[in-house]
Amino acid sequence: MERLLLGPIPAMRLLTSFVLALLLWGLVTTQRDPIRTRTLTGIDIAAPSLVDPLLVVGELGTVSVRLKGPRSLVEEQVASDLSLTLDVDDITEPGSYNVEVRADALNALDVESIDPPRLVLLVDERRTASFHVVPIRPVLPGDNRRVREVTIEPSEVNVTGPGAVVDRVDRVEARVEIGERTASFTATVTLEALDAGGNAISEVEIVPSSVTAAVALSTSGKSVTVLTFTDGTPADGYEVIDRTVNPSTLVLDGPAEALADVFAVTTEPVAIDGVTGNVSRQVGIADLPPEVRVVDPADGMVTVVVQVRQRGVEEALPPVPLVVVGAAPGLDATVEPAALSVTVIASEAALTNLRAGDVLPSVDVTGRPAGTYLITPSVAVPRDMQWTRTDPGQVRVTLVARADTSAPASPTPPPRP
Repeated sequence: MERLLLGPIPAMRLLTSFVLALLLWGLVTTQRDPIRTRTLTGIDIAAPSLVDPLLVVGELGTVSVRLKGPRSLVEEQVASDLSLTLDVDDITEPGSYNVEVRADALNALDVESIDPPRLVLLVDERRTASFHVVPIRPVLPGDNRRVREVTIEPSEVNVTGPGAVVDRVDRVEARVEIGERTASFTATVTLEALDAGGNAISEVEIVPSSVTAAVALSTSGKSVTVLTFTDGTPADGYEVIDRTVNPSTLVLDGPAEALADVFAVTTEPVAIDGVTGNVSRQVGIADLPPEVRVVDPADGMVTVVVQVRQRGVEEALPPVPLVVVGAAPGLDATVEPAALSVTVIASEAALTNLRAGDVLPSVDVTGRPAGTYLITPSVAVPRDMQWTRTDPGQVRVTLVARADTSAPASPTPPPRP
């Protein structure tokens, strides 16, 4: 069997063909995806971890990284694709260090340059110091409220951070806000570290970051009764049966001599001319002495409710059948008792002219599923009449699903022979 041997010339031709093919492939690839450069700017550098108790002080700033590679890969890169590290292996004590910035790119891209290539690190030791919390009471100029005492719990906290920064802390304050409060209260208060000049120091950590402040608050001034008056008269056949004020007392403040003779105050009049029902109004206080003001309630307003009802005699009517309304389709309703007595207020003439059907008690079961319920009835009466109560005040309503009568009856089998 003959062997086919390649001489030197055919082998050289084969190698040359392979090199030419490789160059041609590289040329085509480069034309389709040319090499480009791109600079990513404003990349943050996180503070590196150092041997305890060392830590980096201050912000490290940002750097720019110039990348090189195929256009398709370079254009896809974002800052988060880069891994930035600092050479901190030789840092073993506090001081100032000029360290190299290193960057690793993804997707086999080349990092051409980093700007700046080195950063200055300020390194200090972590330190913890204990401070007594100082409560800051609010200034209440011209206010009748007084902060008698503020109790902080816990009263001692720890401040942790770079030693040089912790050394600047002069005190830890808890600033108490009163707002519109007029009585003693307890609240959670956030803490703040300050230097001797009163400037906030944010580079430290306060543990715990908040405390509980128990504030003993009192008000000065004089407590007086509030009287109210109405203006006008209700509609014909109606009368005022009661007037209430909320709050019924308030606190005045002012010169002692001006308050000495004040034992009650009056509200601005409440208009009730021509009304046929209750009236509720928020009104101020009228005719206060000079230099006297209302401090509690803070807005100086009170709520007056005037109860108005129809004038006439009160009479209990004979039992009237009760109507159930609003039952869902497919539900049957029964009510116990089926009739109830209604007490009304009306004139003699209205009672004399009362006819069957003029007074209609009902219970509304709209939206209720099958079941048993205790419901307070409502009563429809003529316009010249007012109902006050029913006997009983509640009735028992039972809703039951109606039997389905639409289903065809089962066929009767034929008689057997």
